[in-house]
Amino acid sequence: MALTGRQIAIEMTQKFQGRDWIAALAEQCGQTRDFVEWHLKEDMTPPIELGEAASAMLERADDDFAGLPANTRKLRQG
Repeated sequence: MALTGRQIAIEMTQKFQGRDWIAALAEQCGQTRDFVEWHLKEDMTPPIELGEAASAMLERADDDFAGLPANTRKLRQG
């Protein structure tokens, strides 16, 4: 089942706290910020390009933080 715009917004907000993920999502899907924001407010499936861009960003979000605790320990020891 595809996520609605609101469900995507909730998931993105949780993963990208403190970041302007809407601008990044708009750039990723090749649409304006207004277009993205409108679709994120709706309880319907967003256009394919927006959904695919959101999925790609969410998949990479986990990779961005992979290994962080190990890196933090190394920094403290240095």
